[in-house]
Amino acid sequence: MNASECITPFHLGRQALIYIRQSSPHQALTNQESLKLQYALRQRAQQHGWAAAAIEVIDSDLGCTASTTEGRQGFKDLVARVTLGQVGIIFAYDVTRLARNCTDWYQLLDLCGYRHCLVGDQDRLLRGMRPHARQAQDPEDGNPLREVRKARAEPQRRVAPMAFPLLKLIVLRTHRLNELKDFYTTLGIQFVEERPAKGPIHYAGAIGSAVLELYPLPRGAPDPDKSVRLGFAVSNLGSIASELGSTGIRIGPSERNSPVVVIKDPDGRVIELTQE
Repeated sequence: MNASECITPFHLGRQALIYIRQSSPHQALTNQESLKLQYALRQRAQQHGWAAAAIEVIDSDLGCTASTTEGRQGFKDLVARVTLGQVGIIFAYDVTRLARNCTDWYQLLDLCGYRHCLVGDQDRLLRGMRPHARQAQDPEDGNPLREVRKARAEPQRRVAPMAFPLLKLIVLRTHRLNELKDFYTTLGIQFVEERPAKGPIHYAGAIGSAVLELYPLPRGAPDPDKSVRLGFAVSNLGSIASELGSTGIRIGPSERNSPVVVIKDPDGRVIELTQE
């Protein structure tokens, strides 16, 4: 894809993230040439118009396999920032380095499509895809790029509309803004403070491809509705329950015949936690 066809001032106004990874600690030590080429992607971002201050390198996943997101904090941070609309493009030496697992790969492309984030490597640029434009992984070489490029090369092709809506935003309003932020941070949600030109300071955090926003209620407003019930699947249920319990939050019994931890957030909303 020609860079001039897809890179716009909209993208240049956001960050460019350079994602660097080697599959094992041994590769990180021995394959220095590959590392040099990956770090050189910073220059590629500058050549496409990003200012040096807007380019950030994420290399905390060196030595981590891409077959799973487990233990890949750099990849999780990248996904969170794309979800929050902070990223205009992701560069990797080969975009397949982002995820060897097809599920993770397609979820990232879906997210980039919704957040209008580009994906690029050493010699090509891709637009993210909406879920209905997914294509099967290439059966010959296991590389999904061929089908992605094929799908993007056929814009006139008709596709069926999504069969169901995709949840993108949850807004909670509270008189206990900082307490609520600390509570959901314990669950693993990373928040950023947002200061709009109009409206109150609030927090936004990524939950997969959705965003959770926490807003302060005006002084004197009634307490928030406690009938809202949320459920989260977490990767470390035991440690989260222990940490929340140590802060005085009551851990309720499971209400189903399944490993569900029932708790309440600082406003009294019921929260169900399950092991991912």
